[in-house]
Amino acid sequence: MNAVSKIAISDLTVEERLELIEALWDSLEDDLGLFPAQMEKRDRYLAMIDGPVPESHLAELERRMETFEQDKADSVPWDVFREQLANKYGF
Repeated sequence: MNAVSKIAISDLTVEERLELIEALWDSLEDDLGLFPAQMEKRDRYLAMIDGPVPESHLAELERRMETFEQDKADSVPWDVFREQLANKYGF
């Protein structure tokens, strides 16, 4: 965590921390090509993990992938969620 240790995360505002989370998430998607609905990309990501993945984790991932399309109907787009957070917490 050398890069993270250089940042005083607790000194960031809530908005700045959310922006950091968003930037980190986007960088994973960009670098690894991750998108939950695409199993082959998930498999490439798992192959990059150093060490074996516990069977219970794989089973949970499979369970989540099976319900992804169904859950997607109940999901909220990031920009809408972010606006809800901003309205609720005033930033």
